[in-house]
Amino acid sequence: MSLYFQYQIAFDYIDTSDDSNISFEEFAMMSNQLKRWEIDMRDIQAQWDDCDFTKEGHVSFMEFSDWAFKKKMELESDLEDEDSDKE
Repeated sequence: MSLYFQYQIAFDYIDTSDDSNISFEEFAMMSNQLKRWEIDMRDIQAQWDDCDFTKEGHVSFMEFSDWAFKKKMELESDLEDEDSDKE
């Protein structure tokens, strides 16, 4: 599965308001999931500041995917586990 597709799945999962942006509240609420995706979430605010590089108070898919790539976010094993649960 391509990284772009993985990041789109992750973005959509975190964007619970379905407004095509991630708010700090959504980001913080999903910190445990981000940990599962190999992101160090000990300092949520620092991760948010790094992700929201335009400093607009929300994160677009472009910002999120750039951040996820830089952080080497790994969804593949999580998605495989989800697929095996369905079998």
